[in-house]
Amino acid sequence: MQRLPSSFKVLFLSVLLIACYVTSLKAQIAYVLVNVGNQEYMYKFNLNTCEFCAVIPPLPGIGYSDIVILNDGTILNISTPSGLVRLEAPPSVQVIWQAGNPQLYYCGELAANGLVYLGGELGLGTFNPMNNTVTYIGDWPANFGSVIDMYFINGILYGSMSTGGQFYLVEINVNDPGQSVIIGPLPIVPSGSTNGATGGTWNGNPGFFYNNFLTDIMFYNPADGSNTLICDFNSSDFIIVGLSFAPPGVPEYDCILNC
Repeated sequence: MQRLPSSFKVLFLSVLLIACYVTSLKAQIAYVLVNVGNQEYMYKFNLNTCEFCAVIPPLPGIGYSDIVILNDGTILNISTPSGLVRLEAPPSVQVIWQAGNPQLYYCGELAANGLVYLGGELGLGTFNPMNNTVTYIGDWPANFGSVIDMYFINGILYGSMSTGGQFYLVEINVNDPGQSVIIGPLPIVPSGSTNGATGGTWNGNPGFFYNNFLTDIMFYNPADGSNTLICDFNSSDFIIVGLSFAPPGVPEYDCILNC
């Protein structure tokens, strides 16, 4: 792997295109989609060191997206207007299933039962990886805006809601989305115009990781409202458009070596 200094711009673009870095470090690994020149690349990031490497070649042209790594290692790519796309496990970019996106889903999060909760402009749905089916559960409350990110914290599904230029933390009722409630304002911009938040822990604190202004990886601790900068990329040459962790039992994806 190669550490990315905050001042890297042109060289970072070259690294993205070459994509041949390895590491033996063991740490908390996040998988991130990075968009450069309207092409998406999937990288794994060592959140302790901010080292990275490519694990998948450029993705097909399927739009900005959130990603969810499924229990079998395949990837659910959630985007609009391209819809929902299921890809083979890295390093393949083969599309194995694709569907439209009538509910304008923007984000997803894997549940303990193997379903993927899908959040979007209108309401909540699920994707079932066992048969590639999408089920719409119901609409958000009338006072809700768009839910642009979702994440589990201590087993409860939360979301980032955007309305009127403000962001709010909401607790999602997975049985009746119409009963979901606003917890309070979020003093952050969780993902700008795209998606990239997922639940996790940092220094033992539960919360969620997110992309800040599309170039930095941050951690939000809802217990004290703090935001911690994890990786600062400070570049105008790329944007982060997806962030996910692999579920337990999925082997870590290898770096691409065939340069």
